Amino acid sequence: MPHRGGIELLQQLRRDGMLEHIRVAAYTSFGDLYRPDLEALGAVTVIDKSASPTDLVYAVRAVLERPAPGSY
Repeated sequence: MPHRGGIELLQQLRRDGMLEHIRVAAYTSFGDLYRPDLEALGAVTVIDKSASPTDLVYAVRAVLERPAPGSY
């Protein structure tokens, strides 16, 4: 992202009471480097940009099928 990194964006989401429960799938070229930080901030999954299109679709579906935090 040109003006802010994914970690910054995720930190901002987690500080916003209306957005803090959004499920996030991080899509990055730096998965090995930033995975611990992204997961600590609540990213449901970290998808490497080298993943095949099929793997990307499966990962996104898995995130969407999970219940949102606080939902019943």
